[in-house]
Amino acid sequence: MKDNNIFSKIKSFIINPVKTLPKDSFSVVRTKNQNKEKYRITPELVQYFDHIDMDKLDSRFKELIMEFYNTLKENFSEEYLINFYNNINTLTIYHDENANKKRRNKRLGGVYTPINNSITIVDINDKFSLFHELLHMSSCIEKDGQIFSGFHQTNNGRGFGIGLNELTTAYILQKYFNEKEETYINSILPTIANFIKYIIGEDIEKFYLKSDLFGLINGFRNYYTEKEIIKFINVVDMVYVDTCFSPTFLVNDVKEMFMFLIKALYIKCANESQNEEECMEKFNSLISNSSFDIAFANCSISAIKNQDIDYCIKEAKRYLNKNSMAH
Repeated sequence: MKDNNIFSKIKSFIINPVKTLPKDSFSVVRTKNQNKEKYRITPELVQYFDHIDMDKLDSRFKELIMEFYNTLKENFSEEYLINFYNNINTLTIYHDENANKKRRNKRLGGVYTPINNSITIVDINDKFSLFHELLHMSSCIEKDGQIFSGFHQTNNGRGFGIGLNELTTAYILQKYFNEKEETYINSILPTIANFIKYIIGEDIEKFYLKSDLFGLINGFRNYYTEKEIIKFINVVDMVYVDTCFSPTFLVNDVKEMFMFLIKALYIKCANESQNEEECMEKFNSLISNSSFDIAFANCSISAIKNQDIDYCIKEAKRYLNKNSMAH
């Protein structure tokens, strides 16, 4: 049930929403039963190149590309750079200061087009927009008309996972490239990433750079059915859409996203503990160090309250009891 008081606060406080999504880039239907999307196993990563051909880099962006590359190389082993090496030597970069107008998006910083491995940048001096699109390039595979771009898979115009993909891209910019843009979605990125790392045991960015949505989904299978995991990814898609078009929906969708992660977190703690006391000690230590606040222009609103955490614990226990009886 929506809290109209909260939504009226959001309407009055939101002044500068985040960059809007190009209306012609994808469409999404707001529905709680959107579980029919099909995802595919990422094709095997085959390395075709293992170095950068400096002569093929656009001279206008060579220095920034090398800065980007050196940051990746400092933080990730070679197995996570395969997509970067495969794409960088054939990358074309266009500068079009009117690109945002053409896509009916006045705040568009850039766009990566996988089908021809190109980036269009609006402001030639906008370093972080370039880095954002280079991350898309560095996590992209195209095979037989199917695009695997980080966690975003597209086939015949249908897309799945764009929200998780864009949120992870923004998180990597924050964590490794010191990007400081203050948006109300960026405020929750560390909490999402930390939860996922603890639950599945790997940094989310490692799945991202390998275009491995399937591997990420497998990481959640100990805690949820596939249908529930797909629903979670759809909710994250809606969180991304909310930041672009429907901020009044944002709190509810962020809440649903976090409740999925909190329930999985409790199950993880329970599976690793000898008793309830040990489980709650682990669980509370992680919860107490997590922020569920969405930072708006002039205020912050917590998407999760104590009663929501209690509900997640109750549902997690029900799941554990059901599974123990089944075995």
